[in-house]
Amino acid sequence: MIMKKVICVDDSPEQRQVLKEVFSKTSYTVVEASDGLEGLKKIEENKDISLFVIDYHMPHLNGLEFLEKVRANDEFKNTPVIMFTTETSKDRRQRGRELNVSVWFVKPMDELRFLKITERIHSGETFTK
Repeated sequence: MIMKKVICVDDSPEQRQVLKEVFSKTSYTVVEASDGLEGLKKIEENKDISLFVIDYHMPHLNGLEFLEKVRANDEFKNTPVIMFTTETSKDRRQRGRELNVSVWFVKPMDELRFLKITERIHSGETFTK
């Protein structure tokens, strides 16, 4: 099985731990970042990231600001993104669609649903916006 790499960018250590536990059941290896600035450093060190899981509410850069910087990098222009957040604002979700967010997943974690989504992303399926 080919291992893929996911970066989980969330300022909550507890949420990153939940994501690590969920991804331990998949073919993804996990890179963690505690905020958007650390996330930018980590993607420079890990050019083979094939999935982003991003929280919206973080210090320094919110999730969409982080994603704007990620999308400016040609290597990650089309990399799938799960926005994993408590944020439900229609305006922010619309901005996420503009930045090609694959799925806007509202916390708390529903592990079965989350695993199904990552499986669909892993298989190359696209999602309607």
